[in-house]
Amino acid sequence: MQLVVVGNGPDGRSTVLERRDLLVAGDGSSEAFDVETLWSTVEHGTELPQVQTDDVRDYGVASSEARWLAVSLAGSWQSGMHRTDTIDYDVIIGGSTTLALEDGEVALAPGDCIVVRGVLHEWRTGPEGCTMLVTLIGASTGN
Repeated sequence: MQLVVVGNGPDGRSTVLERRDLLVAGDGSSEAFDVETLWSTVEHGTELPQVQTDDVRDYGVASSEARWLAVSLAGSWQSGMHRTDTIDYDVIIGGSTTLALEDGEVALAPGDCIVVRGVLHEWRTGPEGCTMLVTLIGASTGN
């Protein structure tokens, strides 16, 4: 399992800001009860970067509102490059997908956790599709 946090790099393009392995119960690295903060708006804020694009997806989540979704994507499906006015916490629970950014891509499998902060990105699923749990938190961009 891994955590992938994406945002804008110094050049303003969407990129991977952080990528690290997560503790897995039973691998000998954790106690009987262990909690790891993966990412926090307390540390990183809720302000989104200003991103210029014609493809802004509106999921009807107002600023400071949260929505939790179970999302099933068909096999060999592609979202197209887009952004949202949300901070997204995604957990892959089945299948596979590739998260494409402006400067590269990340292959994702079950157990992987992703934080997307309103930057340009695209989802491309594998032949078996992908199922993920998604929490959307409405945020502001200053646009």
